[in-house]
Amino acid sequence: MLGPEMRSTGEVMGIGESFGIAFAKAQLAAGTRLPDTGQVFLSLADSDKVAGVEVASKLRELGFTIAATVGTAGFLRSRGVSVDTLVGKIGAADLGVDAVSLIATGQVNMVINTPSGRSARADGAAIRMACTVYKTACMTTLSAAQAAVVGIGDTRAQGWRVASLQELHP
Repeated sequence: MLGPEMRSTGEVMGIGESFGIAFAKAQLAAGTRLPDTGQVFLSLADSDKVAGVEVASKLRELGFTIAATVGTAGFLRSRGVSVDTLVGKIGAADLGVDAVSLIATGQVNMVINTPSGRSARADGAAIRMACTVYKTACMTTLSAAQAAVVGIGDTRAQGWRVASLQELHP
């Protein structure tokens, strides 16, 4: 788990015609390709749920299906965002499917997980580990999720080109 005391975390840069394209390029440079289609898993802290409605709505507009934990799904549905798959707690058999198994079987193309609380943080660690192992895009803050949604939309609309710094700043 990275923290502010880490001294060498690595850095990448993305330059693009828009913020979204630059973010998508930076993600790719860091080893994460933002998905163009598929299913996104959401598990949001209570403090992120209101803003998460906009993210989930935009994902639906982009054609993604949504999987979410029971609490997040209930909140999204109460705000008019449909959720396709309910996801249970890790290790619990209540819903028959958990986030780690969805990631491991390739049924999730991106994860938006903003954990809060002891059990949520433990589940979050397992989810992040699964994302690393199975090379699934994972956003752990709402600002990163918002940027990812913009990046997906912008790259779909505009594509992207590769240019050297020397070409951009002769």
